Amino acid sequence: MSNKIIQEPNVDYILRLAENITRPLEVLFFLLPGFPIYSVIPAVECLRVANQNTNENLFRWKLTGSGAPMVRAGADMTLSTDGNIEDQEIPDMVIIFAGNEPIQGHKSEVWSWLKTANRAGCFIVGVDTAVFTMAAAGVLNDHIVTLHWEVIPLFREYYPDIQITEKLYHADGNIITCAGGMAVLDMMLEIIRIRYGDTLAHVVADGFVYSRWRPGNNSQRPRENVTSSKSTPETSGNAISSILRIMEENLTFPLTPVELADRFNMSRRTLERHFQKHIGDSVGCYYMRLRIDMAIDFLFYSNMDVTSVAMACGFSSNSYFTRVFQKAIGITPTEFVRLKRSDRINPYRPRSRYHLDSKSPIKGDTSNGANHQEVHSGDNETRKK
Repeated sequence: MSNKIIQEPNVDYILRLAENITRPLEVLFFLLPGFPIYSVIPAVECLRVANQNTNENLFRWKLTGSGAPMVRAGADMTLSTDGNIEDQEIPDMVIIFAGNEPIQGHKSEVWSWLKTANRAGCFIVGVDTAVFTMAAAGVLNDHIVTLHWEVIPLFREYYPDIQITEKLYHADGNIITCAGGMAVLDMMLEIIRIRYGDTLAHVVADGFVYSRWRPGNNSQRPRENVTSSKSTPETSGNAISSILRIMEENLTFPLTPVELADRFNMSRRTLERHFQKHIGDSVGCYYMRLRIDMAIDFLFYSNMDVTSVAMACGFSSNSYFTRVFQKAIGITPTEFVRLKRSDRINPYRPRSRYHLDSKSPIKGDTSNGANHQEVHSGDNETRKK
């Protein structure tokens, strides 16, 4: 499924947000266990600061959960709620924050409530992994969404028919999705701007010492941050950006360096030279790191077994996957899952603990593409497994 890049603003979304500004906008924050508190606080504070600076109740909000009066965040902190979401009246907007196991089952009452809210025209906002919750509830049919780039491969695995755009946030009718992190602040400022104007949005932004917020259609990962800082011809830099995108879109069935080179009308030697110049690594090493990154995310964010993860990441056997994974991060996939269950892995982003770089032990095992091939750096000869 190719990503659809959204260029034009959603006019319906803009018009509806600007309706009925003489009354407060009613907002429910729906917190699921493990929610990222660093995203929730800015979202709530934006509304509070807007009210404070106008001395009016422009926004009214509640914190809600499902099943318990207290909800534990990923940072091992808890927030008290104003009740279960399924017991609330339908608001103007519900903003959902989920944890690191977004595909875990939620109560059917929650899904039913979200469907009812969707039919009523309520704005349903999903932040980061909460987009999984929205998909499970069946409110994303025929919608385009964004979510944190790190979990996009997993989302595609579970919901291949839902279109994705890798933007900071995106509005599609009454469905708004956000990549998470500080993009939440950008999104909330834009909501304030659309409803109450530029002046108030800038006042709120100044309160956060956030003088220049980003438009929603900004990319989460500008390609200039991916390529090296070396001065290189623009044409080769653009080619590398396109090649990286193709690689990221073909992780389950990786392409060989020759296939990649052919797609861009260059020789394999030229391709490798561009990679060394821009990335500082070989095509095979970089491709393998992408696949291991995806395996880490699948193991961390889902309950997929090791065999399923291996196949989803382009490995033909458990033994080969286990060997490459262990070389990359120092432990086996099974050990990684055990550490996750014992809460010994960073609860926000698992890759931050097991950082992969071009000097990692994976350097000696540069399988690039087809899951039945293994390329050895010593002689660059390929042999069938």
